[in-house]
Amino acid sequence: SSQEAQLKKAKKIILKRKAETERLKDKLEFTQKELIQHRMLLQNAQGKIETISRRLSDAEVARDQSSSRVMQLQAALDQSQERLSKEQLMRSKENDENRLYGGLKVMRNLLPALDNLQLSLKHQDGNVESFASGIIMVEKQMLSILSNLGLNSVEAEPDQEFDPNIHEAMLSVPSEDHVSNTIVEVIRSGYSLHDRLVRAARVSVAVPVSKTENTETSMAETEETTSNPSVDTEAAEEEELEVGSPEETEQTQSEPDNSSIEETKEADEPLQTNQKDLPIDAEAGEEEQIEVETNQSAEADPNDNE
Repeated sequence: SSQEAQLKKAKKIILKRKAETERLKDKLEFTQKELIQHRMLLQNAQGKIETISRRLSDAEVARDQSSSRVMQLQAALDQSQERLSKEQLMRSKENDENRLYGGLKVMRNLLPALDNLQLSLKHQDGNVESFASGIIMVEKQMLSILSNLGLNSVEAEPDQEFDPNIHEAMLSVPSEDHVSNTIVEVIRSGYSLHDRLVRAARVSVAVPVSKTENTETSMAETEETTSNPSVDTEAAEEEELEVGSPEETEQTQSEPDNSSIEETKEADEPLQTNQKDLPIDAEAGEEEQIEVETNQSAEADPNDNE
């Protein structure tokens, strides 16, 4: 009985151990599976590390390349700045030389004309014609020199249409003999260098004559004729005295000069018509007419008395 009890205990112990071994086997399998998973994760991490390290190496290479490119660009920038400074210095020197010696060619070409002018002034012998011909030759020489250098005269002639691009109007001349907006007289010649205008030609331009100017001129003429009627009558009387006989002179002394009075009346008629055309100056015209009539009556009275 004791042996059987021992056997039962031993069997129970064996069963417990078998169960423990099975549990340990399950744990071992689970740990193996976990180990496999950890190995897989480790492999993935190693792959990521390799890709990151590869990318890092690529970035370092790009950094090196970019740094070398930056250095090259900096060197090129320094070279371009140095070249630009040299070019600016050369241009400033050229501009200074052009400013100082730009007219050297023109001066060399004009010196012969200056020599001829000095010779003509030095050897003048009082002959105006020879001196004038020498001056004309010098002018022709200077014009030929300037034309060879590209200087041309601007077209400006009387009766030519005014062009504001090449002409400069200095005077406006009211004229009936010229068409409006045409050149009457060239005051100063104009010149152009190749296709660029050096200076415009100064001219006087014709404008239409206004009505007020016509009336003013007619008024001035009538005032002149009416202001001196006594002079005309005295001159006529002197001519008649010189030409006529003594009997005619006595008749002229006894009779008033009706012809001179009629002439003064005829001279007064255009003044009255002009006064009608100009209502603003009507009162002044009437006063002048009254003064003229009083002067005429004063001149006619001595003849009547005689």
